[in-house]
Amino acid sequence: MAITFNPYRQGAGGMWRITTTQDHDDLPNFANGNAADLLDDLGFGSEGMWEADPVAIDLFEQAVMLARAGKDGKPSPAQENRVLPGPGMTAIGCGQWEGRDNERLDELMAMVAAGRAAGATHIGWG
Repeated sequence: MAITFNPYRQGAGGMWRITTTQDHDDLPNFANGNAADLLDDLGFGSEGMWEADPVAIDLFEQAVMLARAGKDGKPSPAQENRVLPGPGMTAIGCGQWEGRDNERLDELMAMVAAGRAAGATHIGWG
């Protein structure tokens, strides 16, 4: 499963997801565990991430900017692959390259800019 971040526009008829390009594959998409970590880092919390209401685009942008500033211009550390044993199954946690977290925050900022240009008022995920 995965979490995709989307721009939304609030209007008289409610909240509507909007597209910024013809290609929906360009929206930031995260594996559940990565999305949970990211939402915690952004200050939105990961509990109930599937049912969360979209947040104001300015608030989301500020959260991403604060997360980027917290990295102090340094790339996020690389992570090794790891085996995650569980009851009845074993999962493999694929590591990540140095700077990956920074790149993902940059993707979110690009989505905010494209969403704002298309008239988005909120950012949501699910």
